[in-house]
Amino acid sequence: SNGAKLWERTFGGAGSDDLRAIQPTVDGGFLLGGASDSDTNGNKTAASLGGGDFWLAKIDANGTKLWERTYGGSGGDTLKAIQASRDGGFLLGGDSSSAPSGNKTSPLFSAGSDSDYWVVGIDAAGNILWDKSFGGTGPDYLFTTQPTVEGGYLLGGYSKSGISGNKTSVIKENWADFWVVKIDGSFIKFLYNAY
Repeated sequence: SNGAKLWERTFGGAGSDDLRAIQPTVDGGFLLGGASDSDTNGNKTAASLGGGDFWLAKIDANGTKLWERTYGGSGGDTLKAIQASRDGGFLLGGDSSSAPSGNKTSPLFSAGSDSDYWVVGIDAAGNILWDKSFGGTGPDYLFTTQPTVEGGYLLGGYSKSGISGNKTSVIKENWADFWVVKIDGSFIKFLYNAY
């Protein structure tokens, strides 16, 4: 509480490993989330699935790694947000330029190397329960998630997509707009809006 360093740890492999989000867990540990293009080397034991993956590591209160998982497809996938869910699991949010491959099952709506919002529901042990993509044919990048009082989530970022894919709101500017997607507790999309 006074800013004195108690411990430090390094996690990663021979590639690029980028921490983007930290989420406390009920057992006093933490989930560390970000992106990795490292394969199984260094102290990373979860295999690479493609050009870059969601990478999630569970640590205890002393920083000891308990387990790790990779999520994604053959393209680039970047984890940027973690939220606890009411069922004891977690919502992982970020963006993906992967078509269905690896352990990603939801479609890719963007064209070329552009990305969609991609959210993954996991249980407390990191096992995938479901995954969903949201976006149009242009670039859509998710940066933040926020739980709602009724048990759903807001997904926030920016979009350069017009009405296409499963995006139903118009683009309002030539460059990019705020894009907010609301999903319910059953993780079914029920509200889109661009601002």
